[in-house]
Amino acid sequence: MKELFSIGDAADFVGITRRIILNYEAHGLVFPDVKEDPSGNRYYTIDTLTKIRTIRSLQNLGLSLDEIHGYFDNSNDLLSMVRRLEALRDELNANIKALYERINQGFESMEIITIPPQTVYCHKIESDSIAEKTNLLREVALEALQNYGPAHTGRFILRKLPLRMQRICPFLLLSRQEARVSTF
Repeated sequence: MKELFSIGDAADFVGITRRIILNYEAHGLVFPDVKEDPSGNRYYTIDTLTKIRTIRSLQNLGLSLDEIHGYFDNSNDLLSMVRRLEALRDELNANIKALYERINQGFESMEIITIPPQTVYCHKIESDSIAEKTNLLREVALEALQNYGPAHTGRFILRKLPLRMQRICPFLLLSRQEARVSTF
């Protein structure tokens, strides 16, 4: 099973460009897990891909790369970050309230859209240990990438099912071209 991904595969998996990954490296946020000399080819593990997704998510929340670096090395004042994110949340809540008001006015002014079908890779994991769940999740992500390749949307969603079911189901949305579900 493939355990190292080239910078191009990593970029495709996460849905960003190679240049963004190199920028993250320049800011000291990630480093290649393997770097070949003299060619300089970079390779990353699934754990590094997960960190890149986390960095991207924090950027999407409005944090700068310097703030994200401080977050990872515990040098930032987390309370100020939390307050800033709470302010963003309050702004989002105000926008959501405005949308609900628009909905209550009627659907005449709304446009109905169709979302393309998705391919979903699902694997149920049953474990009481976080460490074991992490290892199993890593194996599932690698298996999905092996079976479908990294040249897809690269969205990764971890969803905990209701407590009575006591299992975790990771979904890897792989393609917008076909609707297929693989369940093990």
